[in-house]
Amino acid sequence: MFVTVTPAMSQDEAARHCAELSLANPTLGIQSCTAAIHSGHFTGDALAAMFGIRGSAYYTTRAFSQAISDFDQAIRIKPDFAEAFNARGEAYSAVGDYNRAIQDYDEAIQLKPDLAAAFADRGLTYYRKGEYSRAIQDYDQAIRLKPELAEAFFGRGQAYHANGNYDRALEGYDQAIQLKPDAETYFKRGNSYYAKGDFVPAVGDYDRAIQLNPDLAYFNNRGNALSAMGKYDLAIADYDEAIRRKPDLAESLVGRGGAFAGKGDYDRAIQDFDQAIRLDPLDPTAVYNRGTILSKMGKQDQAIADFDQAIRLKPDYSAAFDNRGLVYASKVD
Repeated sequence: MFVTVTPAMSQDEAARHCAELSLANPTLGIQSCTAAIHSGHFTGDALAAMFGIRGSAYYTTRAFSQAISDFDQAIRIKPDFAEAFNARGEAYSAVGDYNRAIQDYDEAIQLKPDLAAAFADRGLTYYRKGEYSRAIQDYDQAIRLKPELAEAFFGRGQAYHANGNYDRALEGYDQAIQLKPDAETYFKRGNSYYAKGDFVPAVGDYDRAIQLNPDLAYFNNRGNALSAMGKYDLAIADYDEAIRRKPDLAESLVGRGGAFAGKGDYDRAIQDFDQAIRLDPLDPTAVYNRGTILSKMGKQDQAIADFDQAIRLKPDYSAAFDNRGLVYASKVD
């Protein structure tokens, strides 16, 4: 269905129609906004707004080049359109052009210093660049400007986690959950608990995440936490579910292999590690884990070969060096 703007539809009605459809159904929103743009009813700031709304709809459908083109148009018509600079920054960030994204966020902030979204979005881009301290600074400012912005607390939690400051990460996620208790935030908080070795609250958060949205990553990570607690059967059930949803998920095969090894079922562990290596031959963890089990099975030469390969894949893999040395020592004995 292509929505047209008829003479009977006022400018305000057409604008509202474009905006509301873009939120409810971005594909129809694009059609409605296109009709409005070509109707000739809009000029100046109003036309810039139409391009901005359509650009946001394109962004939602992941049509990033079209989104950038529309934001370009909006900025050409209205050079002080801070929100359009910010939105174009989001689109550039989504395609990995982080420097251009930051330039747009800088411009948006210069035009509108109290635009909390621009600080939060620039923080996300710094996070994606691996510049975690700068990300935290931007999230701090976004929170000062808009203390109810859950996304800023979430982003700050991610940046602190990436910096290895898990306690501060948990504080950020706690605040985000108070404001917006969604599955991804519970999942991320669970990851921070897991990184601290606090496996019980990690499992609790993964439980909540799965209740809200049964995503395969949530099953995989709950499996990791359960395995770390020695609850191998429950862990295997979670890995089974993750693998059922995505049979080529090497990470879950490695995890399940570790759980089978924890139970002493070395043959099934080796089967999982073999399959994980077939799927991802460049993963040193699967090769190392297989070597560890082979050494326990007394297959020393095969174990050494795996440790050799793990070290080739990851030259600073200290555990592989240590275990290879132990196997060599056992051969001498």
